[in-house]
Amino acid sequence: MKKLRIVLMLTVLALLLAAPARAQINGEMQDVGGFPVLHVWGTAYEMGFAQGYLLGAQMKEIVQKYILSEMPVIAWDAARMYYPILFSEPPRIDDEFAGFVDGALASGADIYLDELGRNMDALDMKVANAFSDLSSAAYLCSSFSAFGDATVDSELGGALAFARNLDWGGGGTPETQYILSAKTLLVVRTPDDPDFLPTVSITYPGFLGCLSCLNGQGVGGFLNRGNHHPLAWKFMADGPFEPVGYAIRDGVESRDLTGDGVSSSADVVEALHDRVFGSALVHVVDPQNADDPALVVELQTLAGRAVRRPAEDPQIGPARLALTNHDRKLFPPVDCWRYDIMIQQTQARDGKFDLPSLWDLMKQVAFYDLGGFTNYTILYRTDTMQFGLAKSDETGFSVDKQPVWFDLADLLSYTPPDDDAASDDDAADDDAAPPHADNGDDNSGCGC
Repeated sequence: MKKLRIVLMLTVLALLLAAPARAQINGEMQDVGGFPVLHVWGTAYEMGFAQGYLLGAQMKEIVQKYILSEMPVIAWDAARMYYPILFSEPPRIDDEFAGFVDGALASGADIYLDELGRNMDALDMKVANAFSDLSSAAYLCSSFSAFGDATVDSELGGALAFARNLDWGGGGTPETQYILSAKTLLVVRTPDDPDFLPTVSITYPGFLGCLSCLNGQGVGGFLNRGNHHPLAWKFMADGPFEPVGYAIRDGVESRDLTGDGVSSSADVVEALHDRVFGSALVHVVDPQNADDPALVVELQTLAGRAVRRPAEDPQIGPARLALTNHDRKLFPPVDCWRYDIMIQQTQARDGKFDLPSLWDLMKQVAFYDLGGFTNYTILYRTDTMQFGLAKSDETGFSVDKQPVWFDLADLLSYTPPDDDAASDDDAADDDAAPPHADNGDDNSGCGC
């Protein structure tokens, strides 16, 4: 009997030693007020691996049910063929894509794309991330900044406040309407590279560029698609281009791109060069910039880059700045009903705004159409470094909801688990405090 016990013990030990080691996941998913908050840390590959491990199946669903419903397989195959010719991405983004796919496979997630007859790979993800760059459609979006005299009489006391609707297509059918918006999440990156800052990205699973991003200095970049798309034949030979979301991320994430010793809006402007494919506009905010705490960068392949400042719009400035999808410096302004509403509200309010009125402004310029609607709404107040967020889903549209409030400093002060032999590094073993969120139920108006 004793010999049998020894044999059994040795057999169990051998099986344990032969078993593959559990993959180290540099990521933790939390639920904060109904929003998934994914903290990732380490190298770019490790952060990508964690995203793939935890979000791989969701990314596959977006590609399969939304993007491939918009792009026939023949167009998808063409995009894969031309992507390496037209586009390039920073090496760390490339590493993050590789990590994402490896993480998804390691998790056992089903990433098989029936339409393509194979598993989703890194190039598929790159094409999906460049979807808005490749498309000639304008993906709407509206944003508005107010500061100084515009907010001095409110709870903001003159501080910058920023409101933003991210508008995007809904897949065109009731079944797919919320395929993107319902998956809105926060990805908080803490890179181990000292040249890059921790950031918060309000995004969708597997989208590695910046649609809406903030760093710990309060500097943010927010993407709107432009409506001046040149034909491909005019510039195909001038590539490779960089998807604009990666350029925004470079500017927000870089510790000091301009070499002036600080992270600021100047870094974002520097990152937004004229290698954009098509047309894009970026609303940049920087509470440390006393002269221009908000500005717009207009980008277009053939026309280049222009920076628009609040004082340059006599109907809305100089203490306010509005953006829809229309260039106002690179090209002559065109009519836009959303911009007209922003002008009307500025005049009706004698130029004064507070947090509830900014949320109400976003409600007035929101889209509710099945084919393209407001996916999420952000309200960012720089006096407390907090932002409110609401998303559209089966329960209603974002602008009709109370936002969930997040503290930027709390999100970015997350402490990753220790990588030591004494702990399996599960979240339950860690002392890191979860980020703070407030649903705003004890406040009036927009939960402000």
